[in-house]
Amino acid sequence: MRKVKRKKLKSLKALKDEAWNLQSKHIRSSAANFQGMCACFCCGVLKDWREMDLSHYIHNRLDFYLNNLRVCCVRCNRFLHGNLGVYGEKLIKEIGLKEVEKMRLYSYKKGNNYSRTELTEIIARYKLT
Repeated sequence: MRKVKRKKLKSLKALKDEAWNLQSKHIRSSAANFQGMCACFCCGVLKDWREMDLSHYIHNRLDFYLNNLRVCCVRCNRFLHGNLGVYGEKLIKEIGLKEVEKMRLYSYKKGNNYSRTELTEIIARYKLT
């Protein structure tokens, strides 16, 4: 009897990384002006969208929740660890305190894990754009 080779599934980490990379590229490029420049959400510096990061206010649990995501420069996102004080103030001004509180409360319920189905859907959504 011949063995049937099963297609090896990508790990959840590999799927999450792929989904994040596709989403990040889409959002950063969409935020760019006609010259390809974006402003950092926190400090306002203008740079080419390919030199920017996609940052999030609440980490892990809401990685793919659009209200949680903004384009930031590498300095604010990586070196200042998200520049969360400024990020939070600006996010509250932009979407309102109630929405930020709702995101925080939802993040406690969500947990850290995204299912294979959720990640596959995110990948499919951003591959179409």
